[in-house]
Amino acid sequence: MTNIYVGNLPYSVEEEDLVEYFKQWGPVERATLVFDRETGRPRGFGFVEMDDAESAQKAIEEAHGKEFQGRPLTVNEARPRGSGRGNTSGYATRGNKPQNFSSPTPQPPAQNGYSNQSPTPMPPRDTPRSSDTPSQSPGGAGYSNQVYQ
Repeated sequence: MTNIYVGNLPYSVEEEDLVEYFKQWGPVERATLVFDRETGRPRGFGFVEMDDAESAQKAIEEAHGKEFQGRPLTVNEARPRGSGRGNTSGYATRGNKPQNFSSPTPQPPAQNGYSNQSPTPMPPRDTPRSSDTPSQSPGGAGYSNQVYQ
């Protein structure tokens, strides 16, 4: 069996849709979609396991760039993950599907420097902020916004 990576999938796609689409190139053992582990939302890629290497190669050659549900597919041979890494990518699959393949291009969960994790809490401050002291504006001194009890 040969596993292929399928990217640029619409978020509405189901595993059964992939099985139906890829069986035109040969017998499909299973299709697996990948979901964000924290949000449960689809990540827009998955894997299709073909029964033989010839069918998989034909599917890669013919499906890559071809439109599927309104989007051009990215189809490549899936590469096995390095041994000993475990699944630390932040991705999850539904059901007990194999998780030992990754996309050809690493795709970290945090993109553009943003993360969906909470920021690290800041320790309490002992010094006043600049807004806690009177301002020195051209019209005279301002008032402190500090609350006194």
